[in-house]
Amino acid sequence: FGAPERGDGVVFEADFISQGARREFYIKRIVGVPGDRIQVQDGVVRLINRENPEGIIIEEDAYLEEGERTRQGQFSDVTLGADEYYVLGDNRDNSSDSRFWGVLKREYIVGKPLVRLFPFQNITVY
Repeated sequence: FGAPERGDGVVFEADFISQGARREFYIKRIVGVPGDRIQVQDGVVRLINRENPEGIIIEEDAYLEEGERTRQGQFSDVTLGADEYYVLGDNRDNSSDSRFWGVLKREYIVGKPLVRLFPFQNITVY
């Protein structure tokens, strides 16, 4: 597949999280690409980059269910280096993602999902 872009769902090997204790794969959505600054605070994801030096709020209604925003009180502020991505799960309240373990390096990305099966009302073929 092509280069990962903001909004893409990606599949990645997550052994860097468990220090190789077991081989696992996660699926998350890219919200930040190399060079971006991502701020997450109280349910809002803000993008700061060259095109948006004052920052913009990332609109996520297309793939998040109502109420699946980042929990109140959570905070993250990171500027992404080369080959670094900031990923968040679509089920924010139950997601282990960049808010907790940091940035995702490009080397761990192995592909993109082909089909979304759950919830059933949102089945999607990518």
